[in-house]
Amino acid sequence: MGKSEQRRHRILGLLAEHGQVFVNDLANTLGASKETVRRDLFRLEDRGLLRKVHGGAVRAQTAAKAAFSLRLSEQAHEKKLIAETAAGLFQRGDSLVLFSGTTTMALATVLARESGLTFVTNSVDIAANLWRGAGRNQVYLLGGEYHGEDFETIGPLTVEQIASYHVDHAVLTVGGIDAENGLTNYEVETASLARATMRQATSTTVLADSQKMGRTALAKVCDLASVDRVVTDREPRPELRRAMEAADVELIVADRGG
Repeated sequence: MGKSEQRRHRILGLLAEHGQVFVNDLANTLGASKETVRRDLFRLEDRGLLRKVHGGAVRAQTAAKAAFSLRLSEQAHEKKLIAETAAGLFQRGDSLVLFSGTTTMALATVLARESGLTFVTNSVDIAANLWRGAGRNQVYLLGGEYHGEDFETIGPLTVEQIASYHVDHAVLTVGGIDAENGLTNYEVETASLARATMRQATSTTVLADSQKMGRTALAKVCDLASVDRVVTDREPRPELRRAMEAADVELIVADRGG
């Protein structure tokens, strides 16, 4: 076993013991630079052995979703790039369902500057963000059981209400996108609402930062073929790229500005 593999094996051992590891602590424990540790975490996540979070990593559990406040800081720059790119896909007169999520929140910030759009959302924060924007847009907030941790409504009542709308675009975020398993989410109720949202839309756009690529979460949302386009910040691995092409999914990679 090479030196790098020994280091990564040690990281996995510490993760199994503590449930979460931090870059600064690992650098000190392993006698490696923070940049080296970050590369190790990236490679281990690529192999599905852990999940990177802000400042470190957690176990790669299919039902473990990080807190909303933590997810806001994860991949923040990448989510902004995705949002700015995705905003150009919509035009005045369009109606959109913006699914609750940190990347859709970034998109709402951009679209709040536009006008002539109609929004439906289950996110209290997204609704407030759109309402405060300079644009003159209609905003409809779905009711249902309120989940305060994610500032969203969820459950059967929310699914029932989304059936009252017919929109041009469903804009979703997911827990993972995988060549074999398709689109997945960490919660069964969230996956159910995503499917209901897609049924009410003419087209479905998925916003997913590169950390979601190749990852599988607990609950199946749909196969790749059920999605019209995916907006991300990096080219996915060849296996996933080929699967998306075979499923006729338009892949849009945000310009990272060199």
